[in-house]
Amino acid sequence: MRAKNNFKKYFTLFLFWGVTGVLSGIFAEVAEVQAGSISGKITSNGTEGIAGVYAQAFKEGVHQANSAKTTGSGEYTINNLEDGESYRVHFFAFDTEYVSRWYSESDPNGAEEDDATPLMVSGEVTDKDIILPLGGTISGQLVKDKQCYSGTIENIWILALNSIEVFRGITKTSETGEFTIGGLPLDEEMKLYIWDYDGAGVEEWYEDAADFAGAKLIAVPSTGITVSFCSLQVNMVPIYKLLLL
Repeated sequence: MRAKNNFKKYFTLFLFWGVTGVLSGIFAEVAEVQAGSISGKITSNGTEGIAGVYAQAFKEGVHQANSAKTTGSGEYTINNLEDGESYRVHFFAFDTEYVSRWYSESDPNGAEEDDATPLMVSGEVTDKDIILPLGGTISGQLVKDKQCYSGTIENIWILALNSIEVFRGITKTSETGEFTIGGLPLDEEMKLYIWDYDGAGVEEWYEDAADFAGAKLIAVPSTGITVSFCSLQVNMVPIYKLLLL
């Protein structure tokens, strides 16, 4: 399944959003800018735009060709795409209440990655709109066992993956360890992955599970989830989680 473990891919794109923006400006100075683009509008009901969604164009064999963020009215334009090339477009609704989906000509609410419609670019490809469905939430609080973790409980990444290990959502904890992951499909159950990327690289699965297989499934929606952060696993180079598939 193409989508398995894709949280690494989308998380990387989000984390290095600012870096790629800077690099694209630098490369434009030394290389011819591609003429093609894909544009459209992302809405919640066909009319009301959703701001802050990451529209990401993927070329076959390339993890990401380019990306854009929707405006306040939900409009997006992914520039600098190659004419004559085919792209699939992913709408990453980070930190919203909407489900992330792929563009599909056959479904106005989008599709899973394997069913996404490839778009052939020839100049400006327009009106590639999508209506993102509302999702559910998983919320709770991260607490730590001082005997095995002395770091902060603020700004810890909490990732949600479904039962077949497909990435569905991500958020960071507040100063008091509280978190809410929104935009989760209501017909699925989730497993939570906890990652102190900004700190010591400590990571673990919900209820101290050793791996994905042993992690407990959580219904969507769920509230009042208590996540005990008590892992002794520290990666010397936590950046390995950003390796693309």
